[in-house]
Amino acid sequence: MRLRTIAVCFVACLWVAPLYAQTSAIPQLNSRGGAAYTLYLNFGGFNYSGTWFGDTPGATASYDTNGNTAIFTASEKTDIQKIWSRTADKYAAFNVNVTTVDPSIAAGQSASDIQRQTYYDNTSKLMHMVIGGDGAWAGGGGVVGISGVGVAETTITGGLHTNWSFSNNYVSGGTAFHQGIAETIAHENGHALKLQHQSRYSGTTNVEEYDSGTAARAPIMGNSDNAERGLWRKGTSTLGFNVIQNDVGVLLSNAGIAGSGAAGFVDSGVGHTRATATTLALTGNTINSASSKGIITPNNTDPNPLGEANYTTDFFKFTFGAGGGNVNVTLRSGLSTITAGVADEGATLDATLRLLNASGTVLATANSATFAETIAMSNLAAGTYYLQISSAGADAQYFDMGSYFLTGTIAPVPEPAAVLLIAAAGLGLYSRVRRYRTAA
Repeated sequence: MRLRTIAVCFVACLWVAPLYAQTSAIPQLNSRGGAAYTLYLNFGGFNYSGTWFGDTPGATASYDTNGNTAIFTASEKTDIQKIWSRTADKYAAFNVNVTTVDPSIAAGQSASDIQRQTYYDNTSKLMHMVIGGDGAWAGGGGVVGISGVGVAETTITGGLHTNWSFSNNYVSGGTAFHQGIAETIAHENGHALKLQHQSRYSGTTNVEEYDSGTAARAPIMGNSDNAERGLWRKGTSTLGFNVIQNDVGVLLSNAGIAGSGAAGFVDSGVGHTRATATTLALTGNTINSASSKGIITPNNTDPNPLGEANYTTDFFKFTFGAGGGNVNVTLRSGLSTITAGVADEGATLDATLRLLNASGTVLATANSATFAETIAMSNLAAGTYYLQISSAGADAQYFDMGSYFLTGTIAPVPEPAAVLLIAAAGLGLYSRVRRYRTAA
């Protein structure tokens, strides 16, 4: 069975051979190197040999926004990173490497597109997603073989490991462009991992095959192209008005994409209790955002989207000396891969930030409707403090899960003895003693 995402074609497809010659110019990105399951995003174009579910795909142009498929501009490279980042965050909880690095090269199977195709089709736990062109042979925004690599853990043949996201069917430029392509990638790969569509019903009648949700959130396995967040959902599937599909549960059940953390999800290594809290990484008084990050995931094998208690909680700790100090911390949802300390597009986590003292008393809570939660407090006493990060878990259908990082400052006030020394230095009181001699 073949599934398609609905879109309209605006840009003609141009093709310059050889398409795979551009591979070295593509940003080399990995979300989880060494993961058991690989989702390879191929922006360099591909010439597919033979038929695919009765169609003949042939050549798909490389990703292109300026009519020249022979090179990647700086803008196109930034687009690639944004699309990759959006996709990576959706699969962050699972043992999946979303990558732009062609695995056939390391395997020595990249001499030609047909050799690459044979390698992809005969390698288990690998999805090859071609991103480019308009897919005139197929129609829509993307296509996937619904059986996909999730059918078995052994090798699968028959062309099921190559699928498409037709980037030319989205209007070039801006957030909506990156979003449409990334949502299609996540959606089609979801099918490869046994997910059906999330649909909307009126009574027993399916009135929207691809449930478009609301402006705030929509299911990845529906139509999330225009929502603020595309999320995994627990809701009615296309299989029937009374058939509830738990997207995260289905994904977790696929051996090979389960991690080694809580309940089979990945663990980012941040302590989940105050007793095991991770020491906050600081550069001077500034939080090192590259080291102060994590992933909030469901915490059980039957994941439930509603309620903070159904997700992991992360803790970071820091200590003020006798002088106490000031805190100004922001929790930012999403990844930060393009500009350090700035969130990439496409965050999936709605998080809550709390500040606790050494005894566990909550001193402040930030839980707004945005994806940047800030706590600022001055004149805190000496002692150890904790930053607690958790999911808002505010919706019975949509999973609030994904990546986050911290920015801001933890600024100790100089201890009294140090203050006196600084003051003395300012007055010159510690300088060399001068001796005077009066005339005899």
